[in-house]
Amino acid sequence: MVKRIKNLENHCYKCKKKVLVKYVYPKRKYSDKNNWGWWTEKEENKNKYICDNCLSNLFHKKKSEYLENVNNNTKRATMRNYMCKLREIH
Repeated sequence: MVKRIKNLENHCYKCKKKVLVKYVYPKRKYSDKNNWGWWTEKEENKNKYICDNCLSNLFHKKKSEYLENVNNNTKRATMRNYMCKLREIH
C-alpha cells in the first residue's frame, strides 16, 4: 500500500501568492519546478519558491534577470521545455 504524501504549501517569494509543490512519487521527492533555489543553484535561494506566473514572467519578459540567475545550461533547457508545455496548456 502506497502512503499518500501531502503536497507542500509555500508562498512565491516575488508575488507572495500560494504555491502548491507536488510530491513526485517516482522520484520520491517534491517537485523542483517551483523551487527557485534548484533553478539558480544559489545557497541564498535554497528555500525560496516561485509561482508558475512569476516563473513564466521571468522567462518571457525579464530575460536578462532570468539568464543572470539560471546559469546551468541543462536547467535552461528544462525551463524551455517546461515553458513550451505551459504554453500548450493555456
